[in-house]
Amino acid sequence: MYSNQLDDQNPLFGNYIYQHVIPVDHLLKKIDKIIDFGFVETETKQLYSSIGRPGISPVLMFKMIMVGFLYNISDRRLEEEVNLNIAYKWFVGLDVDQKAPDHSSLTRFRERLGEEGFRSLFNRIVQIAGNKGLINERLTIIDATHVEANVDIARLKKHKHNDDDHTYVDRNSPDPDARFGRKSKTKGFYGYKDHIAIDADSAIITSVETTPGNVPDRDVFEQLIRGQPDSLTADKGYDTNENLLILKARSIQPAIIPVNRGPGRPPLVERERPKVERMFAELKRNHGKARCRWLGLAKGNIQSLLSCAAVNLKTIARLIMKVPVVNYA
Repeated sequence: MYSNQLDDQNPLFGNYIYQHVIPVDHLLKKIDKIIDFGFVETETKQLYSSIGRPGISPVLMFKMIMVGFLYNISDRRLEEEVNLNIAYKWFVGLDVDQKAPDHSSLTRFRERLGEEGFRSLFNRIVQIAGNKGLINERLTIIDATHVEANVDIARLKKHKHNDDDHTYVDRNSPDPDARFGRKSKTKGFYGYKDHIAIDADSAIITSVETTPGNVPDRDVFEQLIRGQPDSLTADKGYDTNENLLILKARSIQPAIIPVNRGPGRPPLVERERPKVERMFAELKRNHGKARCRWLGLAKGNIQSLLSCAAVNLKTIARLIMKVPVVNYA
């Protein structure tokens, strides 16, 4: 198991600090005990030269990025936080007197892996959850939420645009991929949409896609379906003949809220949809998903994958330990 090996490698004093100063119920200790991060080396091996080893361990880099997304710390702050916080330093695999990689190293690592690399790491974490029996596939819930672009919308040149045509792009925008979309009939936004699927019983996020803000929810449906859930529920924005046929072809019981639903209480599975709304609230409140960190759709997808991976790590720890984990800030 690729766990933290510092207990055997640190000087005596450093070992004492890590053993006795970090609380046993710390979230990072629980994650390290449960998750074998050796998959990071396996998934990134092809991205490095076969001659020699990378200067900084990809496991260390990924763990450091996870600290940033678990605690909503920016790349520029992360170096200092890891140097000063003994739990962060232990988790990423540094000796007490070692310095953390700087933000430029994090940027290079992120660019080396790209969207495809981080998606493979996210998928491996979902696979780990499945292998541990945490995903039972009784019900998948699909939904989408808006994410504001990392631009000052007030400074963009104003242009009149048709509310029914959200393909409008301000040529002066610093983010070339952001688009206008709608939170509701009366409220708009400029940026992206996060589309996610969660396993209803475990709250594990099984898939995530980020699109420009003008993309209809119904168009991001089939790519969110992972595995073979018994049933799938989504709101009326996904109620199309095409999507219903997709579920039929995959032998999945549809529980999509119909556009023209009659009176009365919705079926039980539909009433479970607040679980995904709570997940969006968690991502936005604690893991930086209310606003994009970077510019562009590819980096928006990377941010979403990392935020969801961090939440999944926390959820896996909570479910396996069967007690609340303490998220020491």
